Formats: sequence, structure tokens, C-alpha cells
Amino acid sequence: GQTWSRCRAETSTGPVEGLERLERLRGRYDIVVTNPPYLSNRQMGDWLVSFVSNAYPSTAEDLYACFIAKMEEITAARGIMGFVTPQGWMTLRSFARFRSSWLRRNRLCCHAALGQHSFPDAELLFIGASISQRCTRRDDDLITAFKLDGQTRVERFATLENLSGALTKKTQPRRTTQGLFLELDGSPILPFASQRLLAAVAEKKATIGAVARVVSGIDSGENARYVRFAWEIPSLCTD
Repeated sequence: GQTWSRCRAETSTGPVEGLERLERLRGRYDIVVTNPPYLSNRQMGDWLVSFVSNAYPSTAEDLYACFIAKMEEITAARGIMGFVTPQGWMTLRSFARFRSSWLRRNRLCCHAALGQHSFPDAELLFIGASISQRCTRRDDDLITAFKLDGQTRVERFATLENLSGALTKKTQPRRTTQGLFLELDGSPILPFASQRLLAAVAEKKATIGAVARVVSGIDSGENARYVRFAWEIPSLCTD
């Protein structure tokens, strides 16, 4: 009764069409591609927070991560998954448990870092496009990664459409062994880090600063724009 009511209330179509959509999500597919909604749990309603916390506890921080988990559920063995999402799930500690289990069950084949300003309604988010395969990964599986954040929005998507041509000519692809990520604390997915650096950190079980020189410390990336002295903030100034 409650599911039916929710279906009628929260779909723009009728209840029959809504249930047909739910039925499709019960199947298994060879290829699943999506650009899911980006919605932090701080912006979710109470019902949605409760649902994702129970159904997808390891990805409940953001709705897009729940969709990545759902994609795996509906993708057939050795099927292909493609998704365009913020890159937070790859490194944030809040997704560490999800990453650790996901990396053991799937192979991340290709990742393109699109950077900011990829979508008009998500200008400040760092977006990435990923292609993965639902299969047991091998320790020597390689991830091919490309950085496209230096291009304009039009150039980025034009480049992505020509994976076999312009992409390899215009950019320098990185190839990293997926198994190394699981040896790091929190299993961060770092496709642009060098093999040697990742291996050194994994072997020493240390921070990156212990095995490499940190060129820049804490930095906003544009301090002149974002950092202010105390006397530049009116609310902190006294007469």
C-alpha cells in the first residue's frame, strides 16, 4: 500500500507507468549508462534520507553514489556500466567502505576527469565520466585515465565522442593498476597518481608526505580570491 501510494505521488505519470519503471529495475542488463541526480543527503527530504540510509547505507551521503550502487545490482555479469558523476566517491573517506567492496567486484576500465563547469547546474563540482565492467578484478587490471579539465565544455564532450582518435592524440593517458588502490588506507581511487608513488605508499603504509615532497600545503587554489585577513571582514572589524 505504501509503495503504491509513493509511486502515485512521486511520479509524473500514472501508477501503472510508475510500476512499469520499477519492474524494469528488477532486470539484469548487459549495458547500463546513466547521469544520475546529484543530491547531498543534507538536501534530501526525510523520507528519502530514511530510504537511502536503509537501502544503501555505504553511499547514503549523496544520491548519485546510491545510483552507482544500484547500477551494479541491475548489471549482468561481465556487463558494462557507464556513469557521469562527481568524483567525490573516489576519494572521500565517507565512501571508503563502498569503494573497498566495489573495487573487489568490478573493474574500472576508463575514467575521464572533466573538471568543473561541466554542467550549467553543477558548475563547481568536479565531474568524472567512468566506464567499468562488472567482473571479478585481477591485481594487474589497468585503469586508463584522461584529464580533460583544461578544455572548454564543448571540447571536452567532443573529445569524449572520439575515444579512439582525438582523445589519445590530444591528451596523455595515465594507466594505473587498480589493485594498488585496495592496499591504501581508505582504498582511494587515484588514477592520475604514478604507479611508483602508489606502490611506495602502500608498502610503507604511510602518508604521501612521508614518501614524497609536498610542493604545496593547504591551498584553496586561488587564495587571492578566497582568503581574507581578519581586518578585511567587516563583521570582525571594530571602530
